[in-house]
Amino acid sequence: MNNTKKLCAMEDCDRPSRALGYCVKHYSRLYKHGRLHLKVKERVEKKCLKCGKIFEVIPCRGSEAKYCSRQCYWEYRRKYPQIKQPPKCIDCGKDLHPQSRAGVKRCRPCHVLKGSTIFREPDHDDAFGHWLSGFTDGEGNFHCSEGASGRYVSFAFRIILREDDKGILEKIRDNLGVGNLVFRDVVKGMPNWNPKYQSKVRRNQWCYIVYSAYDLSKVIVPHFDKYPLRAKKAKQYEIWKERLQNSRTYLEFKERGDL
Repeated sequence: MNNTKKLCAMEDCDRPSRALGYCVKHYSRLYKHGRLHLKVKERVEKKCLKCGKIFEVIPCRGSEAKYCSRQCYWEYRRKYPQIKQPPKCIDCGKDLHPQSRAGVKRCRPCHVLKGSTIFREPDHDDAFGHWLSGFTDGEGNFHCSEGASGRYVSFAFRIILREDDKGILEKIRDNLGVGNLVFRDVVKGMPNWNPKYQSKVRRNQWCYIVYSAYDLSKVIVPHFDKYPLRAKKAKQYEIWKERLQNSRTYLEFKERGDL
């Protein structure tokens, strides 16, 4: 009985054959790639920055490969440590926070200024000023909320009216020269909404909102300082104003001289 094992049919391979006359290695290559001989990629020569050895890499890594091994990489880094420069704001050139998210290009004050909605200086008489303060006593609100991270606090001044009163909000926006109008679909936005009770639900609304800290400090606060509120909302405004002027963004604006 002949106990000799068949060898792989591949040249210069002394492994025993397993399937189709090939060993496990060459049969797997044939099954995966459909050929026995793999294509040899072109190589480019590079010189190691640490030891000066010439090594080869594939062309796509030709511009970034600088070391022949990980050992040379760490030895070179220990000898010449790289000082990472903090990213800078593209508007003012100030160093950004080291923990800023990837893709952040502006510091907080410049980001707020970029999103400012001021399109002209306030243009109204004393009659409108006193009317707006009285109207805010009844329909307006001063909003303040803290983000999930706790680093920043968002502020907003809002007046919310029914859909058929949109003209009043447009008049306020045009006279103050700041802010946006946002449509609120109250019916579809309510939880567990049932069409059977649609007649009992409030109508859709329009919201006049000013949420930029710069806009609030530049327009809204001076207005209500000149035309003070009279009802109980005056106390809420004082608390809101104090927190706004103690916020990090407001203090940065004061330091830069923007306010």
